[in-house]
Parts: sequence; structure tokens; C-alpha cells
Amino acid sequence: MMALQDLAVDIEESSDSEVVLVSASSDPHIRRWRISLSSASQIFDSSDTITSESTSSKNTILEHETSVYKVLFSGSEEDSDLWTASADGSAKCLSRSRKWGVEETYVHGDYVRAVVVTSNWAVTAGRDEDVKVWDRATGKLWHTYDGHYEEVTELVLLDEKRVLSFSIDGTIRCWPLDKVSLEAARKEKEDQLEGKVKEDPIPTTSKSLLTEDEEAELAELMGSDEE
Repeated sequence: MMALQDLAVDIEESSDSEVVLVSASSDPHIRRWRISLSSASQIFDSSDTITSESTSSKNTILEHETSVYKVLFSGSEEDSDLWTASADGSAKCLSRSRKWGVEETYVHGDYVRAVVVTSNWAVTAGRDEDVKVWDRATGKLWHTYDGHYEEVTELVLLDEKRVLSFSIDGTIRCWPLDKVSLEAARKEKEDQLEGKVKEDPIPTTSKSLLTEDEEAELAELMGSDEE
């Protein structure tokens, strides 16, 4: 493989004596590995369709066009799928039951460096500085959080209602994922786009920072200058 980008342990396939993990790298291939204290080997899955001419094997999982930056398993331990984020601008859910075929695709639009998943949302982030929240029920973009001014390199779920974003701008930001907060954030952004955001009124009068004695002294000086 090329430069290693990420690793994820497959809890469902691992045991007390060995661990099964997947690796992502700077090429589009995702590889599966079986590792124990005494050995380590890549896992090759035989194809269901075996012809008399040849026996084909699936050496890698190939569902992206270029570098894969992130791999993670999400779901119950008995039924977890593999989620990926790639430089081809997409994040994908690869279904275990479909032998790692694509179940869901989210087109972020630029290099995707990170993806996290809740029961309702898929959240992606990457080079374009945005944190995008996708509705898993429809597959559509629900809201885009903006606040970073450099690439976002990682996302971490605090719980089902909050996600942290890490950026090379030197900041970590916390974004709400509960439905009420997302609705409010989306409404505010829509109002901004439509020019409906209320601006602070311009004050008609300003309170002087001078005391009465200082104002009197200033008036006297200005009067003497005029003379």
C-alpha cells in the first residue's frame, strides 16, 4: 500500500486470540488484515461467483477513486458497517451484509478528511472548512456549519447530540446535533441568505464619557480658541 492514513478494528470479526482490522491509505484500496501474536496476514475474500476457468478473489475493497483518509465501523457489534471518507469528495457506508458494497454515499464536494455517524445523521468535514450534516433517512444535506477558516482534519462525537471538529486553523469547535438546535441553525442561515438577519440599530444619541466639569472646561477652552 501507499502512505497509511487510518486503521479501524472490526470488533465483530475479532476474537480473544486475533484482531481483524481495516487499513486506509493514499491509494483508493481498503485492505483487511488478520493479526495475532504469532502472525499477520491480509484477508482475501473469495468471490461468490467461481467459474471453471478461474477462481477470482477480492484482494481489497475498492469503492473510491483516490486516497481514503478515514475508516470506521458504526452500528451494533453484531451488525456494524464500514464508513469511509475519501479525497474523491465523498463519504460512503459500505455494507457488511453486501460484502462491503456501497449502501450510502454522501457527496461532500471536496476532499473529505473525516466522517462520524449517529442514528439520524452522517457528519462529514474536510478541506473546504465546512462541517456538513446529512439526514440518513433521505440521504440529503440537512445543514452546513461554517466557522473554521482552514481545513478540518478530524471529527469526534461527544454523544448523539454533539460533535467536535478539529482544524489546522488551531481551533476545536463544538456543534449541536439535536434536532431543535439544527433547525434553529438552519433557519438562521436561511435568514442570512435572504437578508433577514436583524442588524443592531444605529444609536441616535451617544452618552458623553466626560463629566460635567470636564465638559464645562472643554467648552471654555473651545470658546477661548474662537476668540
